[in-house]
Amino acid sequence: VRRVYFDLIGLPPTPEQIDTFLQDKSPNALAKLVDDLLASPQFGERWGRHWLDVVRFAESSGMEFNFTYPHAWPYRNYVIDSFNQDKPYDVFLREQIAGDLLPAQPHESLEAIEARNIAPSILSFGPKRHNSGGTEFRMDIVDDQINTVCRATLALTVSCARCHDHKFDPIPTADYYSLAGIFLSTEPMYGTIKQKYSNTPTDLLPLGENGPALHAAAEAYEKQLQETEKKLTTQTAALKKAQDAQKLAASAHQKYEQLVATTVVDPKNPTALQGPSQADVDKKKAELEKANAQVTQLTTEVTTLKTKIAELKKNPAPRPQYAMTARDRKKPADTYIAVRGDFREKGDVVPRGFLSAIQIDNTPQIPAGHSGRLELAQWITSEQNPLTARVMVNRIWYHLFGRGLVPTVDNFGLIGKQPSHPELLDDLALKFMQEGWSTKRMIRQIVLSRTYQLSSTPDPGNLEIDPENHLLWRATPRRLEAEAIRDAILTVSGQLIFDRPI
Repeated sequence: VRRVYFDLIGLPPTPEQIDTFLQDKSPNALAKLVDDLLASPQFGERWGRHWLDVVRFAESSGMEFNFTYPHAWPYRNYVIDSFNQDKPYDVFLREQIAGDLLPAQPHESLEAIEARNIAPSILSFGPKRHNSGGTEFRMDIVDDQINTVCRATLALTVSCARCHDHKFDPIPTADYYSLAGIFLSTEPMYGTIKQKYSNTPTDLLPLGENGPALHAAAEAYEKQLQETEKKLTTQTAALKKAQDAQKLAASAHQKYEQLVATTVVDPKNPTALQGPSQADVDKKKAELEKANAQVTQLTTEVTTLKTKIAELKKNPAPRPQYAMTARDRKKPADTYIAVRGDFREKGDVVPRGFLSAIQIDNTPQIPAGHSGRLELAQWITSEQNPLTARVMVNRIWYHLFGRGLVPTVDNFGLIGKQPSHPELLDDLALKFMQEGWSTKRMIRQIVLSRTYQLSSTPDPGNLEIDPENHLLWRATPRRLEAEAIRDAILTVSGQLIFDRPI
């Protein structure tokens, strides 16, 4: 019972739950318990975390300058909900690679449309050197995208072909740059802003029914506020300049008045007046009046602008929730082979496409104006693709037994380990596809098997023959991971907070 609880929801059973199971003498007691746990909201949290680890989910960029991704959480929720809904695994993959490109279905809800637009976040988070830019920055992002998508879905180390043909697997450099063309034609939207050490800001996906309208209104508000603040800065500087000019004009006018008042007229020669005349005084007075008027006008304008800014800040336009995502660039295009991985050394241009080692009937063709992500998603999830179902079934087995049928769960290539039970892996992979790519159904089938329910008690004879338990003659003891230990401590101490009731 503890094994099933920890494996399916990552939490320990209570003493009462153990007693309830032990008192149920019906032959389907375990099946009922498994069904209850598969229906628990905590199932999606437990198994969603496994997937988040696979696709390197994180809420910051890492690298030299660790910028946060405050809008990564909608993808986390998407993954949890997908596992709880038992979304078919092939649909789950297609949404993450090209959810924004999938056509809307009849009577599709806003929540469903929003979910598949959030799903391509997988292409946007991940490590980035935000202080760099240009082609080098984009090529590093593309390399991370290729590595993530191909390891997660196909368990292949395709990124090894960035600089040269793969040393072990049949993946030529041309195949790498065929995939690179697809991802170079894709714009990741991770949402960092322009600031110091961040040279590549991007947009985000506004969420909610009124999300786009709220976003547009908020952007207009921010623009108005910025323009008003800029105008205030300009007019404040102009006011200071006008006030300085006013002081000079007032001083000149006063000086001229004093000179006129103290000038003595020679009776013998009244026309030989020395110093300024009354006309000069009147001219200085006019200049002073003009300076006064300008100061008065600018003071009024500055006061009005300050009031306007205060009102704007008092009533800011509300913003919607946002999510990271990805979208096609305006001009998708093929790319060239970077000789020895150096983007400055251009080799032949290669058409966007897929791995030549995996051939399927009716391989999707990439239209000229498309990035190719939708076609890539179709190719990866084709039932003729020999790897996709096997890789996921192997991941499920790994999480239930502590070791995959293929021990190297992220590498099915030549230097990966051979499967211990290849026929079993094939059988499970076929059932996985034939039964609708259902993760819950596959987990249920394995958990209800005799192999999963074996005791971990060692047998001296078997230990001598198979000490590593490759033949699965007992349950291999496993350590709980840190997250499960922490949650168990919080659970038994009554401090674990559930977003939704267990």
